[in-house]
Amino acid sequence: MTEQLLLISLLRVGTGRTIKPVLVGSKYHYGSQLSNVIGSRPQKMNSNSIQFSMTDLKQPFVSANNTMWAFLQPELDRQKLLIQQDKLLLATVQALLLKKIPSGDFSINDVAGTLNLSKRTLQRQLSAVGTTFNEEVQVARKVLVMPLIKDRTLSLIEISYLLGYADPESFSRAFKKWFDQSPLAYRKQMKA
Repeated sequence: MTEQLLLISLLRVGTGRTIKPVLVGSKYHYGSQLSNVIGSRPQKMNSNSIQFSMTDLKQPFVSANNTMWAFLQPELDRQKLLIQQDKLLLATVQALLLKKIPSGDFSINDVAGTLNLSKRTLQRQLSAVGTTFNEEVQVARKVLVMPLIKDRTLSLIEISYLLGYADPESFSRAFKKWFDQSPLAYRKQMKA
């Protein structure tokens, strides 16, 4: 509730307008006094939620030199930098995996070493962006599988080994999970 009220207040003070959220949701009942402050009736939901109209969100702040902007800018810049770093880390890991998977040298130690990181540091950084090394390997394999499966000169066994699977059954299970059909059925469908 406090975060929702702070956000509404920041938008109102910054724009000089009475911004009213389109939707406010919470696990808890806020009561009529807060409804009057918010400008709409909060709804009971499984998690906290707040939505604004695009018109309200596009309202410019009254001044680029106001006190609020001086307060908000460092944190906004920090958040933007973190997002950019996260995207760069994931893009770098994916690029390395796409290169290393066909060679077979794509363990977490191999990738971390290429990035001049320890295995644990890489795991920690991936965890901070909501993923794991194994999940990123699966994303890269899914990207790599399409050109390979379309190449009729490669057998399914060869494809499974090129993708770093120890056995064709593991590859088949992963393929079914990605595309809701077996690799053989997919190839037959392509042929038809």
